[in-house]
Amino acid sequence: MTAIVFMLTAVVAAPTASASPESCYGQFCGEKAAAWARAYAEDSPKYESDCTWFVSQALWFGGMPDTAKWTHTSMDDDNRGGSRARGDMVFWPTRTATIADELKNYLVNDAGVATITQLSWRNNNVFDAKLGDLIAYDWDLHDGKHSDGIIDHLAMVTGFSDENPNYPLVSQHSPGQTNRGWTYSEGAGTWIEHDKPGASVYLIHFV
Repeated sequence: MTAIVFMLTAVVAAPTASASPESCYGQFCGEKAAAWARAYAEDSPKYESDCTWFVSQALWFGGMPDTAKWTHTSMDDDNRGGSRARGDMVFWPTRTATIADELKNYLVNDAGVATITQLSWRNNNVFDAKLGDLIAYDWDLHDGKHSDGIIDHLAMVTGFSDENPNYPLVSQHSPGQTNRGWTYSEGAGTWIEHDKPGASVYLIHFV
């Protein structure tokens, strides 16, 4: 989502969560990231569209290292995604920390810490999904019928359905939601494929 000016927010501590070996990849523990996301998904957003900023904070809390290209404060004029004021000072996060498609590109192509796989709306099972993985939504259309290839929204896998352990539940900002079904639109009260015909969806899986 396009980044706009927003106020100061910080990576804050989440309730303690145990991390199973299956959810840890090097320094990153998806279970810790998911615990943070569940804890803060319904906090008031710091700016109008901050799904990517929310996901970035959860990934950092889970141990994903920030870099000059993906961080809270950018010194690079060409990689600034917005501003947040603190007193008389202004801090600029990177575009990768605030824009969904750019974070996808960073994680998959630049950092090489994740893979991306297109999913089918008609198959609820996402067998490779783990806690801390991301579901990426592309619902803007380029011709009125087909998605335009640019990721518009990110949500984090924070649980799985009691009825189907292969059906991910996600938490997010914009709007704030906790453990919603990854194929369901709570706002529209229907399946996303019906609410947004032509939309595409992907799993960003950390490796």
